[in-house]
Amino acid sequence: MPYELAEKLSMLFSLAPSGKHMSDRDLVRLEPSASLRYQAAAP
Repeated sequence: MPYELAEKLSMLFSLAPSGKHMSDRDLVRLEPSASLRYQAAAP
């Protein structure tokens, strides 16, 4: 469902290309890394 909304919005609004270094990346792994879990578990 969020993909449908994004697709409709992209049809309505044309976005200018971004020069940011993370703009073209597909962020599929959103869970924390092992080191972040270790730091979060520390008292």
